[in-house]
Amino acid sequence: MKKAFFTLLASACSLGASAQGNEFFKVGIGLNAGTNGIGLDASIGLTRFVQIRGGVSYVPNMDFHAKTNIYNEAEAVINAFNLGHNNISFPGIPQDIDVKIQPNMTTYHALLDLYPSGSFHFTVGAYFGQENVIRLYTDDGSMQGIHFVNTEVIDRINTPIDHLGINVAGNLLTPDAQGNIDAVAKVQKIRPYFGIGFGRAVPRKSRVGCSLDLGVQYWGKPKYENNGLETEVVPSTNNFESLASTLSTLPIYPVVTFRLCGRIF
Repeated sequence: MKKAFFTLLASACSLGASAQGNEFFKVGIGLNAGTNGIGLDASIGLTRFVQIRGGVSYVPNMDFHAKTNIYNEAEAVINAFNLGHNNISFPGIPQDIDVKIQPNMTTYHALLDLYPSGSFHFTVGAYFGQENVIRLYTDDGSMQGIHFVNTEVIDRINTPIDHLGINVAGNLLTPDAQGNIDAVAKVQKIRPYFGIGFGRAVPRKSRVGCSLDLGVQYWGKPKYENNGLETEVVPSTNNFESLASTLSTLPIYPVVTFRLCGRIF
């Protein structure tokens, strides 16, 4: 994908240099920022009605934090089995669990802009990226008590009670023996795109311009793997409200992108 992007950029410059006398065949480059992160792209204006562009966008690899509370749910299980009266000790359950959320959303795109009138345009094309788009994990061992309840209580007794863990829109993330989760949300690598926008990727009347794109990538409903295994699917609860939880229910990813662009030919 990187090779294809740089090939497109080189081709754009070569074609633009050979067509400087054509009123509509123009070449531009742009910087963009939005829900896809920050990025760079190259564009070719084939006619006043059609432009094509390709580029790359990058979301910085940083951790975001969210807290969840499953203490009450766990305590209910413990009380139901009267663990306190059977001389069974367990590591304890914290009131709050700190979950780290790490995006992994570097994408490449190939788009076709259609201008029916002025600077308003329709856009079709596709984004390309990795399957693993979001990582959710803990690294402080705070869920050892939950692991104990799952393995020493629920698994040992014939009961319809589900395992305990962090429920992300119906995907149950249960801790390992060290009391941690390490989950990834997986989506399609190829994501068709449709959108609308305002402004031209290659300015016609000036050297510098700007544009705004609004659209959606179709990436399919995300699937989760936790500690290398597919997650359990249980009825959805509200014990984890976050951006990751919201995105896990949607087969689409919203795209809002602002571009600062310049015409080079």
